[in-house]
Amino acid sequence: MNYYNYLFALEAKFQLISSFVEVDERNYQTFSTEISLIFLASCSEFEVVAKELCEIFEPGFKNGHPKANISDIADVILRHCPTIIDHVVDIQFFDKHYLPLQGWRRDNSPNWWSDYNSLKHNRSENYHLAHLENLLKALSALSIVNHYYIWKKFCPNNQIHSASLHLSRLPTYFRIRDVQYDGLRYNDDFDI
Repeated sequence: MNYYNYLFALEAKFQLISSFVEVDERNYQTFSTEISLIFLASCSEFEVVAKELCEIFEPGFKNGHPKANISDIADVILRHCPTIIDHVVDIQFFDKHYLPLQGWRRDNSPNWWSDYNSLKHNRSENYHLAHLENLLKALSALSIVNHYYIWKKFCPNNQIHSASLHLSRLPTYFRIRDVQYDGLRYNDDFDI
């Protein structure tokens, strides 16, 4: 499965949103149906890719934890990659920067994740939580787990900052600071 393609599709939807709602702190609490759709999809995809990353770290994780939640996921990922929470994601063209996983622990989910769960389980009461700031953080977090998944799957012996990913396409907006993206080159071993 090419998880980067899903991220690219979500980035394209984000691009459309950004042409109607300026990415500016004054608009961070702006919510809408379209933002909600992309936010829900981004968080869901974060969970999917994070579980795949857990499977790389601990083969059999998905079978052993068929109902794994964010705490179970945090337990595995943070045990194997404790510095994942320290990554800054730069949002290209908007001069915005996030540490979307900062403070993530087994007993402490990021705020955007808690808001996602509140929205998912009670949309009528929590519709306002599908706002621009949460979307930016969710997409930033998704870019991190996507990168870790590809890195661990295809470059397991390299350090993340030296692991150069040969992507057939580069992320347009959400890029991890200090990670080298070697894009637009075809690699016979994998084409992400």
